[in-house]
Parts: sequence; structure tokens; C-alpha cells
Amino acid sequence: MRVAIVLTAALLVTAAPAAARPRTDTPIAPPAHAFSAMHGRALALGDSGMGVRKLRRDLVQLGYLPPLAFGPNYDERVMHAVTALQKWENLPRDGAFGKSTRRAIRHLRVPRPELHLKRKVRAEVLLDRQLLLIIHGDHVIRTIPISSGAGGLTHAGTFSIYSKAETSWSKKFKVWLPWASYFDGGIAFHGYPDVPVVAASHGCVRVPPKFAREVYNLLPLGTRVDVIETSMKAAPTVT
Repeated sequence: MRVAIVLTAALLVTAAPAAARPRTDTPIAPPAHAFSAMHGRALALGDSGMGVRKLRRDLVQLGYLPPLAFGPNYDERVMHAVTALQKWENLPRDGAFGKSTRRAIRHLRVPRPELHLKRKVRAEVLLDRQLLLIIHGDHVIRTIPISSGAGGLTHAGTFSIYSKAETSWSKKFKVWLPWASYFDGGIAFHGYPDVPVVAASHGCVRVPPKFAREVYNLLPLGTRVDVIETSMKAAPTVT
């Protein structure tokens, strides 16, 4: 009897109430983008380190960089990806990850298509933002900075990719156009070494060389291309 009482007392002492389970709707740790959004100096072309690694992960997540484009270096692909983000968020377009861009990335705004069309793959060219959106179903999977035709030489409307060439020779301008996808007469998406933040081409849609092959592969023959004058879905001016 005495032994039973001792054992019972021991159980009462050692048995602690079960710890309350954490609420599943309460974040336990900061999101993956917290480091690049909240810490560190401005990042720019040529920088490297953990801050750049975190930033690249954010840009992949948002569709500004292709899948698996991870690494520690702020290279040309990162610069163009940041420029695309700045265009969508209506920020100064300098390709550097500074204060205003860090503040904007906290919102994790994945770009949205202008048109809602149930298609396997299509493209939207936003002339006012100088962006190419590649859309699968109703979701933007890639957002890429472009430079279209100056003075309205890239026409608004709905087109279809009718011809493709890994290397195309322009007789008119006597230049090779790598990874060319034609959708409106002689107007094509193609790689080009100079892609300013404004419309500057003779009509074609210039794509940064680091993204040109990807665009070529993502947009097969017959892909619908909507060239849109004014975006209604991009962010308003951030103050």
C-alpha cells in the first residue's frame, strides 16, 4: 500500500501538462525573402554573397529568374531580373537592389496577366512597362524586361508566332538575330546585347541575351502573342 502511494505521488510530480501546440497560422520563422528585403546595403552588378543568394531565391520565386537560377553572384541575369521587377512595381529602373526595391519585394507581388484566357501557353507584351509576360494557363511563369520598337513601331494587337530560327539574318539591318520568334511580319522576339529600359528598337522586341534562348524555348510555333499598349494590372507608383 505504501509503495503504491509513493508511485502515485511520483507520477503526479513527473507528469507535466502537455505543451500547447503552436498555432498553424502563426509564422514560426521569417519568410525566405526576409533577409534580402530587410537587411544589408544596396546590391548591384558585381556583388556577391549571402544577400545576393537570398535575393536570387526571391526572384526565382516571383518568376523574374528561371527555375534553379540560384547562386551567390549579382550577374547580368540578376540585374535584368531586378529591372523587370522595378518595371512591374513602377520603381526607378536602375537594375540595382536598393532601398525602394527592397521595400517593394516585401509584398511578393507575382505579376498578373492582363487577359484571362485558358491557354496552355501564351505571351503578353506590355508596351508601357516594357515587359514580356509568359503565361501558362492563367498564371505568369516568367516576367522578362524587353525593349520594343521606338515611336510605336511595335504594333498593339493579337498575333501568333509563325516562324522561328535559332539564328536569323536581318537583310534590312544587316545583323544576326539570335533565338528569333516572328509574330508580326518582320517583328520578332530575339536576343540583343543592348536592351535599354525604354522602347528603342526598329520594331522587334529585344530580349536580354541571357534570357533569349529561354524565351525561344518557352514560346513554340502557334503561340498567341498579345501586344498591349497600357497595363492595368501593374503596380501604381510607389512613394
